[in-house]
Amino acid sequence: MLTRQQLAAALGVAPNTVKQWTTDGTLPPTAYVLSGRGSQSAYMYSPRALMIGQLVLELGDVFGSDNSPLPKRIAKQLVNELDRAEWRESLARLTVTCGSFTFTADLKFMQTAKRKLAAFDAA
Repeated sequence: MLTRQQLAAALGVAPNTVKQWTTDGTLPPTAYVLSGRGSQSAYMYSPRALMIGQLVLELGDVFGSDNSPLPKRIAKQLVNELDRAEWRESLARLTVTCGSFTFTADLKFMQTAKRKLAAFDAA
């Protein structure tokens, strides 16, 4: 489990970005738990939160910033599929169709998230 600060550092975003993703549902409630009591309570994030956050960042590279609505919307739609995905070394292929326009991108978010988690384990 990762703190908000650890998750933010691993993703290269501000802790407030992780807080916003938690608040707006980009990170689903199944990706974190509340730990501690009262003023000492804080969310702890699962490795799945890192994978979802990395997906949002990669989608942001393609469709806009990591806080843009489109990457967050796409990530939210893919969360259920991510539950069934294994932490493979292969690329994930995303295809988005809008009318007669189709966009396909190979994403490395699973590989990148796995590598970042391994760095935490090594530390």
